[in-house]
Amino acid sequence: MSDQKVYLSDLLSVPFKFQETDCWWLAREVFGRFGIEIPEYAVSRKIFNCTLGNMPAIIEERTDWTECKVPPIPCMIAMQFGLPFYHHIGVYIGDNRFIHTSKVRGAVTIEKLDDPLYAKRKFYTFNGN
Repeated sequence: MSDQKVYLSDLLSVPFKFQETDCWWLAREVFGRFGIEIPEYAVSRKIFNCTLGNMPAIIEERTDWTECKVPPIPCMIAMQFGLPFYHHIGVYIGDNRFIHTSKVRGAVTIEKLDDPLYAKRKFYTFNGN
């Protein structure tokens, strides 16, 4: 993975809209800015019969993602809060921060990983194309 600096501030405040500007859309956009193409959610959902609201299941079922302990930049983060399964993703961008779409804030935002809300999480690196 690259540690190059990429421009992300234009993504902040993009309104959240499920299945349009949702967490999977944002992950594809951020990884793309690092020159890494990750699978489209709709295609992956058909392949893996992933239920809506459980997008990180795609990550865990695919062989082109590998769980890691120390996140590189960029790195997918699967998060679990309020539900018994990992149901939200964001992208680690360094300095203990990640970018994600927030239903609560209604838009793309950057958060700190040390927030207790995001304590249940897994990191994944992409090994695909």
